[in-house]
Amino acid sequence: MIHRIRYAIIVWLCFLVFPSLLFSGVDDWQTITNKSRIEDMAVYQNWLICATGGGVVVYDRNTGQHVASFTNTDGLSNNHPVQIVVDGAGNWWLGMSNGDLNLFDQETQQWRVFSDFSRFTIHDMDLKGDSMFVALDIGVSVFLLEKEEAKETYKNLGSIPVEVDVNTSFIQNHFIWVGTDYGVAYADLNQVNLKAPQSWHNLTTDDGLASNVISAIHGLGDAVFVGTKEGVQKYQDGQWTSYPDLPSKKVRQFIAKDGKLYLALKNRLYEYDPVNDIWQFIVYSPHNLSSVVLADDGTFWLGTEDTGLFRVDGATKELTEIPLQGPRGNYFYDLAVSDEGVLWCTSGSLFGKGVYRFDGVDWSNFFAKQNDFPADNTTAIVIDTQNQVWIGSWGRGVYRYADGKFSIYNAQNNYLPGIPNDLNYAVVNALAVDYAGTVWITNFAAYNGNKLTAVTLDSQWIAFGAVDGIIAANPLCITVDLSNRKWVGTDGGGVYVFDDNSTPTDKTDDRIAGTLTEVDGLESNRITAIAVDDFNTVWIGTNSGLNYFQDGRVYTKYGLITNDINCISVDPVGNKWIGTSTGFSILDRDEQTFKHYTIDNSPLASSNVLSIDFNRKTGTAYIGTSNGLSVFGTLFVEPQETLQRLSVFPNPFVIGEMKSGAVLVIDRLSRDCDVNIYSPAGFLVRTLVSGTRGGRAVWDGRDDNGEWVASGVYLAVAVQQDGKSGSAKVVVIRK
Repeated sequence: MIHRIRYAIIVWLCFLVFPSLLFSGVDDWQTITNKSRIEDMAVYQNWLICATGGGVVVYDRNTGQHVASFTNTDGLSNNHPVQIVVDGAGNWWLGMSNGDLNLFDQETQQWRVFSDFSRFTIHDMDLKGDSMFVALDIGVSVFLLEKEEAKETYKNLGSIPVEVDVNTSFIQNHFIWVGTDYGVAYADLNQVNLKAPQSWHNLTTDDGLASNVISAIHGLGDAVFVGTKEGVQKYQDGQWTSYPDLPSKKVRQFIAKDGKLYLALKNRLYEYDPVNDIWQFIVYSPHNLSSVVLADDGTFWLGTEDTGLFRVDGATKELTEIPLQGPRGNYFYDLAVSDEGVLWCTSGSLFGKGVYRFDGVDWSNFFAKQNDFPADNTTAIVIDTQNQVWIGSWGRGVYRYADGKFSIYNAQNNYLPGIPNDLNYAVVNALAVDYAGTVWITNFAAYNGNKLTAVTLDSQWIAFGAVDGIIAANPLCITVDLSNRKWVGTDGGGVYVFDDNSTPTDKTDDRIAGTLTEVDGLESNRITAIAVDDFNTVWIGTNSGLNYFQDGRVYTKYGLITNDINCISVDPVGNKWIGTSTGFSILDRDEQTFKHYTIDNSPLASSNVLSIDFNRKTGTAYIGTSNGLSVFGTLFVEPQETLQRLSVFPNPFVIGEMKSGAVLVIDRLSRDCDVNIYSPAGFLVRTLVSGTRGGRAVWDGRDDNGEWVASGVYLAVAVQQDGKSGSAKVVVIRK
């Protein structure tokens, strides 16, 4: 099956010059990923093409500059290519983590997707003429480039078990060599039936191999070099040669160039000396190698497991890091957008990567090795009324970022309690800011029961525990309602409502205003998310479904794509966005209709949606997942206080049958205004909105009868309930 997809590299070069274009369109999607995990690399002309854990990234080999990037919103079938080869026509073939083949066609400048191997795992790919040999988890398959289809798969590789993982493959002359966890298999490609096990020969430890677990194979002359988890051996004329001077480590890769052979171990590169039959050390890498390419000028390009790309000068052997633009990781645990539109992201409680910051153009990364905070496992994040960023961590308390510096508050400096097993291990997993500017911190498993802490604007810290009515269950999430009460969701204890009367330093007027459990109608007592809308309805996400609290009662809302809820956010016009383990759902302001987004019906970065937040001025929705960040342009912007001059785009607005689906966006509206379109002659042609809720409306170029309007200069007019109005002209071109 083939899917034709848009986008050429030349378009991406424009995006590099004008990055703001990436996020300007309504209903436009972009995926942002970390690309520091290099899976494989290939050279095409002056470009270095890297298959990474976050898509494809292309570099200019002469300058080391980033040229282009591709993710699922640019044509890839997913964001994780694991193999890449370039055919004789310069086309790029990618093997994806889900088994798809992706092709970038140089002639059409389009991506195409082939699902012949979508049920399998791709381990390696080799080209020979018009055939591509694909090493799979069930054997090795032949894919015909001209016909663009799989021909056959070889699953019976001699005496080794049927349908085993083929870890690596190599074509030498008319022989194919493959490596498995059961040894080596090889066969003559000129044979009629390679599906027959008798067509294959095997080499195992019984024949002199140091290990049956094969990780790499390559040939030089009439010799075959085999890499195992125990090092390198050469097979020639039926004899094995070992190299005891080499470390007995797993071989990552062989690299061949101009009749020479090179070897990559975990941290070292070697060159083979055929005269003396020895391996000579070239360079040491402090970072774990995953892929190596040797360019025509003698430069080695080193791809690493988690630290990006490095260049080794062919003459001096000097190691140079190639900077990567983007977030440091692909796990977006929590998000917060400042009033200035700056996005802050945390990276999770396990194997965290610190904190990521995006200003709309550039990414900045803050992590323990380079910044003044003790650990990278970051959880919750909020921005207070003074534009200070508060960051929760799993075990190291809370960090506050202000004036370009981090301040640390944890158990070691007596600001927060640790857990019973480690009194210095303070877990902060949720944060909120109330209407008085007080920051509220939840302490998971606090040893002394003080599981809620308030920090006032004048930096007073007040702890609340069992003596204050705080329930024993560990907190998981927190929000603040329109009455400034704190709603805390717990792990097994339901929800409790804490009312400090907006005076956290005065405990005499505090009270627990209520509790909610399954007895009251909650779907589960494990509360995973909680949010408040502008009607003061409290939305409660659980691991078993969605509830809401309204007028003193708990209700259940059915219709989600799944009941396993990770997060809830309310956009600027009151829609509820619910992130789950299989995508996200948008519940409209009137609470009547759901719209669902999954990886099957949208370019969502991953099905596991962890966090959602909004730029309230632009309508941009940021959707954090466990494998990248999705950026989604919406109409849901914060309305203006009063109507002034409207803004419309695109202008001119091209309409007609060939432009079906295009819309004109009318921006900078105030709340509860009517929006209409008038013809060049001053006649009303379209009544768009009666009583807007957000700051935008759209027009599809049709009149009230559903017909396309004629070309001309039209007027969009918005009128408030008090009679004040705003307008904007738009040039309509009908084609």
